[in-house]
Amino acid sequence: MKGNAELLDCIIDSTPVEPSDTFVQAQSGAALAHAKLLAAQFEPTKLFIHADCIGDWLRGKLPCPITLELDLTLSCNDKCPYCPHGFAHQGRYLELESIRQILDEAAGLGIRGLTITGGGEPLMHPRILDVLRLVRRYRFSAGIITNAGRVTAEIADELVASCQWIRVSLDAATETSFQRVRGHRGMAHRLERISLLVDAKRRNVRNDCEIGTSFLTCSDTADEIVDAAHLSRALGFDYIQFKPMVRWLGINKHRSPLMNQDGVISALETASKLQDETFRVLVTSHRYEAELSGARRSYSAFHCAWFIVAVGPNTSGERVRPTLYLDCSTKYVPQWTIGEFDSLERILRTDRRRQIIASASSDSYCIQSEKHATYNALLDSVLHRHRRQPLSFSEIRSLSPAEVKHPDSL
Repeated sequence: MKGNAELLDCIIDSTPVEPSDTFVQAQSGAALAHAKLLAAQFEPTKLFIHADCIGDWLRGKLPCPITLELDLTLSCNDKCPYCPHGFAHQGRYLELESIRQILDEAAGLGIRGLTITGGGEPLMHPRILDVLRLVRRYRFSAGIITNAGRVTAEIADELVASCQWIRVSLDAATETSFQRVRGHRGMAHRLERISLLVDAKRRNVRNDCEIGTSFLTCSDTADEIVDAAHLSRALGFDYIQFKPMVRWLGINKHRSPLMNQDGVISALETASKLQDETFRVLVTSHRYEAELSGARRSYSAFHCAWFIVAVGPNTSGERVRPTLYLDCSTKYVPQWTIGEFDSLERILRTDRRRQIIASASSDSYCIQSEKHATYNALLDSVLHRHRRQPLSFSEIRSLSPAEVKHPDSL
């Protein structure tokens, strides 16, 4: 069996094979030295753990998706000026029965992971407790991304009981930056809500839910990176994840320009020193490589949409219906909307889905530092390699890290 390095020799230079060993250098030339900043749950090559699904796709079969990304609602309690989906916030939400049907079908199809996200803020759903109980019933490998502003003690208990991981969008360490990032006052109240999650984890006898915070970086937030890490550790979280902020140009633009990351790398180096046995500082390095190096991700089709299914409400019509979108970054954009559906299984088999995936190359849609760009480039290169010499199950599996957290959450 060929080794990992040889099988990945076709991966384009701008796509990191071992991000922890090839972390991009800052413009000053100083390397981000702490390789352990990269956490396995954010390693893009974890996709290849699912060698059965990848093998089906390489051989021209319809693969079973690995992760369902589900938007519950188009409502939000924040007014973030950088929000990529703010244009879609209309107060619409999926009915509980629609959610039950989607989860039932997803489980029946063999979809392994569930990520509850936005769209809007998922905890704004009027029946969020019932939704979380459904998630627990179907036993998905589930996680949720939330701003935590609507957390109560009861919701916190249900989240910890239903999810393997919870990620809280922090993005600020002071009231001033909270107002700038969230569009309103309320940092102290938000921290009170956030702390309820850690309290719930301590009460839960299972106690294996991983809870972390995330922080979007650019030059404007660089001076709060270390403070945010201190704050997250003091609150009792398992980790803080840093990733570059994306400058969104609107729904008709396919390629966003880079955000200024001056001062970020040195701040991340300082923040990494706060790591210990109970707290990790994680950097999504492949995104920084794309953002800082300017190297172009290139791919012939939007391959990762075969494996990550993005579902949310429709944005028009009297009846709110579940809708399949190309990807989490293209949700609610007509061009990349695959369609409304009553059956998840049927829409996954449609020609329209196949056509949209095939048409979305890096020339028609690409945000360099978003996860889809790295996944698509990896899959594109492996596909070309497979066409030259077919890959076996064990060879595909060898491309993944030896160990990974939350492998079903892509």
